[in-house]
Amino acid sequence: MPINKKKRLGIIYHSSIEDERRGFLEHSKELYDEIVIIRPERVIYEYKRDSTVPEMHIEDNSLNNLSMVYFLEYSGCSPQQVLLLLNNLRKEGCPMSTNVERFANCYSGVTDNLGKCYELLQSKFDNVRTPSYVIHYKNLVDQTLKIAIENGHFPLVFKPVNGLGGMGIRKLDSPQEAKTYIISQFDSGNRLVLLEQFIKFEREWRVYIADNQIICAYERVGLPYQITKNLSRGGKMKLIDSDFDLVRDFILEALPLDCQLGLYGVDIGFSSRGEFHLIEINTIFLYRNVWELTKVDIPFEATRILYRRARV
Repeated sequence: MPINKKKRLGIIYHSSIEDERRGFLEHSKELYDEIVIIRPERVIYEYKRDSTVPEMHIEDNSLNNLSMVYFLEYSGCSPQQVLLLLNNLRKEGCPMSTNVERFANCYSGVTDNLGKCYELLQSKFDNVRTPSYVIHYKNLVDQTLKIAIENGHFPLVFKPVNGLGGMGIRKLDSPQEAKTYIISQFDSGNRLVLLEQFIKFEREWRVYIADNQIICAYERVGLPYQITKNLSRGGKMKLIDSDFDLVRDFILEALPLDCQLGLYGVDIGFSSRGEFHLIEINTIFLYRNVWELTKVDIPFEATRILYRRARV
């Protein structure tokens, strides 16, 4: 007689149960026999001499042999505690909703990570990214700006390496303004400065993807005086048009290899030169009000796509 093994889901989740991520928990109850809420700071690791994988415990629950782990967000613990947990889960062979390297290099809470600079390392093809410059020492500012001038890339845009929701982005119209502002950032303690050629995108989209499958998308419409079209900066959501097929083809081709598995919110721009740009890949994202516009339940769709990778 076959043994009926249970499917167990772990959710790294430390927020109000009433927030928008509640949908992931509710829809997962229909798929898994058991759900374990994981607080990384409460996990006990038992490393045995005869095993390379530790026994992981939280309260009375074992975290070994989980079928799947969702990483939705964390607070109340350190990034190191999250990284320790994710790396041990990966070593144990547990499927996860987040790539460990992407978390380590991109998430804003991780000290001295590469943040948005990590994206520049992951491009699969040419003609995907916006021309960019990375400076790690203020004595290199003059030389970098000289190169940008020669390339015809002014104005530039300063982007915080660990910025969220369009916060801290600043347009730099002249080399002198750029030099003064960049040096002030180094003097304030920044160790990496990311600059991009300023492109006023004619159109932008937010696309939600799970395991390389598009769940839904909307077009972002910004305010005339804002540099970005982020919703947190006053941007609005608009239903996508029939020409979204071109966006779909671009994003599925341009998505980095480390994003082929996992749950992401991807921002795409279209310039006046008729070029698509991969603006940003968000590992942790918000999706409030998306249902009202698109009638797509992101947690419902995502949990079912991710479930295909769940182990028994």
